[in-house]
Amino acid sequence: MNPPSRLPFAPGAGQPEVLAIIPARGGSKGIPRKNIADLGGRPLLAWTVDAARQARRVTRVLVSTDDPEIAEAARAAGAEVPFLRSGDTARDESTSEAVVCEVLERLAARGYNPAMTVQLYPTSPFREPGLVDFLVEKLAAGCQQVKTVRPVATRVVRSRAHGGLLPLPNPLAGAMRPYGLFYGLNHLAYQPYTYYLHPIVDPLSLIDIDTPDDLEFARTVLEQGLVPWISD
Repeated sequence: MNPPSRLPFAPGAGQPEVLAIIPARGGSKGIPRKNIADLGGRPLLAWTVDAARQARRVTRVLVSTDDPEIAEAARAAGAEVPFLRSGDTARDESTSEAVVCEVLERLAARGYNPAMTVQLYPTSPFREPGLVDFLVEKLAAGCQQVKTVRPVATRVVRSRAHGGLLPLPNPLAGAMRPYGLFYGLNHLAYQPYTYYLHPIVDPLSLIDIDTPDDLEFARTVLEQGLVPWISD
């Protein structure tokens, strides 16, 4: 259940600017050109663009990339690509913080300063828009940072018995690690040092595209119609 609306989303308060940043660098090792690899007849990153655009609390969707082909695919999916990344943020060792800082600095020079930013990685294609809204609400309630985490060593398998998806048992019960389904920052009014960590346990949301096998598994999930919030 989503929490009740709080300022600044209360009636009459107006919609604050919430910028979704989708990092999609051209270089990838496990799957060449991973961010535009085909998934269900569409580039992989398009699924995350869809989730961001469908989220009611997100007001602007931007893809950060150094690659013109990825930029074209992002625009075709409905995202903005107002500029390409600099060389400093396009290296293997470039951090997500550096990417966000570059985006915010370049947008600020154009007069745009969002109240909140959320990073949504395209390697998690099955992200429910309602979850994005729920986590943005956590930022709006005063959290400085909101992050998703996942159980350590959890994998998702297809059940032969009933055809659904099941997570394999976690050998380190209770242990969690960061997971790039959602990472949000509040840039305005927040309570310092307040963090909300949201555990991801839904099997669909745990599908993370890193290897060719992961991509084939995601294709099978789509073909079998196992993503209830996605319609043809």
